[in-house]
Amino acid sequence: MRPALNVDTDFPASDRSRAQQTELLAQLVSGALRKPLMMLEVDGNGQLVRNEGKPVQLATVNRTWDGVDLQWDKNGLTMIGVGPGGYYAMGYRDGALTCAPVKIDGNGATIGNFLHAFMATAYPNPASTRYVLKDNAVRSATADTRLAGKTDSVRAVSKQLLRKLQNFARSDYVPLQSWLSGQYGGPHYPPVMVS
Repeated sequence: MRPALNVDTDFPASDRSRAQQTELLAQLVSGALRKPLMMLEVDGNGQLVRNEGKPVQLATVNRTWDGVDLQWDKNGLTMIGVGPGGYYAMGYRDGALTCAPVKIDGNGATIGNFLHAFMATAYPNPASTRYVLKDNAVRSATADTRLAGKTDSVRAVSKQLLRKLQNFARSDYVPLQSWLSGQYGGPHYPPVMVS
């Protein structure tokens, strides 16, 4: 039995394994939250990788496993960066697409940082009440280590979201289970009953 994922779980070091797990997580999160997603490549220096002047796209999620078309979302695609240093929140600054590493649930490619990169770019952040840019990285706006016993409510959200996604993935929702089974090369779901 595999250990349960938590927000501090670091994806394996092999690029292929990390890419597959990131894409699976992206499809699950994008589908569950009904938000389209585009993942762009970021290099080891934290810079957007470009080919012929255009950002290199690693994956795009426009449709959920149950056939819901996400490409017409009024807010457009949520863009996050993926690179050797982890996950990056993407946004426009002075007319140029830029990226900032997300360092809330540890450093690097943790599941929590992926969820925060997604939430930081998919949802409004009025007056920087949830996320702030500090020391050239996206950080929690509610992390105040000066006060003993204070809970970081932004960081707690990723834990809550991960629990909901785990429960969702364990559900008996046939389209989701069929899709997950196909991703892992497992048996057909629901099981075919032979009499």
